[in-house]
Amino acid sequence: MLEVVFSESAAGSLAAAIGKKAGGQGQASAFAQKNRGAKAAALAGSRADICSFPLYLGFGAIDEAGIGPLREQAIAALMGAYPAEGAQAAQAFLQTARSSLEKLLSRAKQGEPLRIWASGQPDDACGLCWLMEQLMDARLEKLDAALVLLPGFCEKPGGTAVLHSSWGELSAPEWSRMAGLGRKIPAALCQAMAACWQQLRAQNAPLRAVVSGRLVSAPAAFYDSLILRELEAEPQEFSQARLIGRLLGKYPLGLGDAFFALRLEQFVRDGALQEVSSPAPGEPAYHRILRKAGPGR
Repeated sequence: MLEVVFSESAAGSLAAAIGKKAGGQGQASAFAQKNRGAKAAALAGSRADICSFPLYLGFGAIDEAGIGPLREQAIAALMGAYPAEGAQAAQAFLQTARSSLEKLLSRAKQGEPLRIWASGQPDDACGLCWLMEQLMDARLEKLDAALVLLPGFCEKPGGTAVLHSSWGELSAPEWSRMAGLGRKIPAALCQAMAACWQQLRAQNAPLRAVVSGRLVSAPAAFYDSLILRELEAEPQEFSQARLIGRLLGKYPLGLGDAFFALRLEQFVRDGALQEVSSPAPGEPAYHRILRKAGPGR
């Protein structure tokens, strides 16, 4: 079975779970059986079965087939926040996604089943719909695919609960337990998701967002109200890195530090913020001090 994820953090966490399957399977299965009757499911196979698509499809232009230059530009823009390793990371993400797509299409055409791990974050939701378009274009009429959606919370022994915002946060036993939540994707739903992506491609907005459970096109400033809210609590001069850290902690929406760095850079270009100090050579672009424009300068 092929295991499909939409981020490198999820791929790494899943690889660790598969690597520890033999030693931790019994414990994971016992825990799964106690969790609201969820069926235990061992993660069989090997790490070579993982297909990772770290394409950040919630960001940037998308009106193209497959993985083309528009996706290259979008990922390069995000990774530009890391001058030391950003360009290399962007190429690695693209190579991983292209190799994964080739492997997935080849093995799926031979009838091998897929298990797709997705969450409610924009990149995952986009990745799922994008993948369905790739599969429909390949004319896989008898697709054997199951979908595992990340639950809003996980109950632990003793009555505690853990909130997970992404698959990359899961431990090895949790992957085994979650596998039992997978459900076969009906052909009609596959076609509907592919059609959703075609509609989003036609709109070609700067962002995609999940609103009331629906994936929609969004303007570049869609999340700016969150940034402005946190900016109000900052002094006249402040650390951009500290502000981004607080945004990531308070709003687990699947938006990375690079995304917020790009939006704050736009604030600088618009004149709402001013650069006080530049980052040290090789440091992320947001490791600097900014000043609010206007009164109090």
